[in-house]
Amino acid sequence: MDPQQRYLIVANRSQARVMVFDRKTLAFLYSFGHPGSSPVDFNILHHMAADSKGNLYTTEVNDGFQAGECCRRIQKIVF
Repeated sequence: MDPQQRYLIVANRSQARVMVFDRKTLAFLYSFGHPGSSPVDFNILHHMAADSKGNLYTTEVNDGFQAGECCRRIQKIVF
């Protein structure tokens, strides 16, 4: 998603957020996401991938939720 490979994007499962670092210096730049089931919130952040257009895809899993709550989903994040 980053042709110049300027950024290192890390899925932080324990804090339910995606963190972005400068690839050269490893300086923290920003993060997004919170625990929850709203858009761009994460439950148990499991995997992450990017496509050639710069979109980020995240997957979540959690078999412990009650019926009707988010337990498995994919989110597409457009930068």
